Amino acid sequence: KKLKKGDACFSTVKKILGWLVDSASQTLHITATRRTKIYDILTDLDGKHRTTAKKWYRLLGTLHSLAPGLPGGRGLFSVLQHAMPTRNSRVRLTTGVRRNLALWRHLLNTSEERPTHLRELFPHAPSWFGATDALSKGLGSVFFNKWGNAYVWQLALPAVMSAAVATGTKQAAPSMNNLELAAHVAQIAHKSAHMRPLEHTLDGTDSTTASAWANRGSITDNGVTAELLRWKALTLRGAGITSSNAHVAGDLNFMAD
Repeated sequence: KKLKKGDACFSTVKKILGWLVDSASQTLHITATRRTKIYDILTDLDGKHRTTAKKWYRLLGTLHSLAPGLPGGRGLFSVLQHAMPTRNSRVRLTTGVRRNLALWRHLLNTSEERPTHLRELFPHAPSWFGATDALSKGLGSVFFNKWGNAYVWQLALPAVMSAAVATGTKQAAPSMNNLELAAHVAQIAHKSAHMRPLEHTLDGTDSTTASAWANRGSITDNGVTAELLRWKALTLRGAGITSSNAHVAGDLNFMAD
C-alpha cells in the first residue's frame, strides 16, 4: 500500500514537508496545497486595516516556515515583526505592512517561473571577497572577483547629512551602524552586476551591529534598517547569488579604509 503511494521508490521528485525537491533540475518548489493555504491567509487580510493577534502570529509562523526555501523572504520580516501587538490583541495593517505582504505575494506568484536552486540553500564556497566601511563623509569598499581582479567604489554623502552624522544629530541623519549596513548593501548591489547566478560572495565589515543585522536578514524595525535589509534580500534574489558576512576588526579593515 505504501509503495503504491510512492514510499521507498526511486524518483527524481520527492515531496518533503510541503516542498517538492527535484533532483534532476536541482530545484525546490512549493506544493500546491501549501501554496493555497498561504494564499488563503493573505487573501483574508485584503482590504483590512486591522486583524487579530492570533491570525497575525499564524501568518508570521507560516511565512517563517517558507523563508529558508524562498530567496528574498528573509528580508521581508522586519516591518511585519514590528507590527506585532504589545498591549492589545489587534494588529494595525499599515501601508508598510501591506507593502511587505504584497512582496510576499509576488514571491509566491513567481516561485514557479523562478524556482529556488538547491545551491541557493547550500552554496558553493565563496569565490568573491570584499570589505566595506563607512564614515561621516561617505561609504566605500573594495572587492575582488575569483580571478583576483579588484573593484573599488566610493559614495559621498550629501553635505547636510554628512554634517548631521558628524555632530550626532539623529533626527537629521542615519546612525553610523545604518551607514555601515548601507555600505554592505551597496556592495552587494555593485557585485550583483558582475557575478553569475549561484556564485557566493563573502564580505567583511568592522561594525559588529551591521554584521549581525546582515546575517540575521531581518530585525524588528520599520525604518531605515528594515528597508536596507529588504533591498539586500531582493537584490540577492534578483541576481540569483548568495552572500555571507563576517566581522573584521577595525585596524584590519585597511583595504576598505
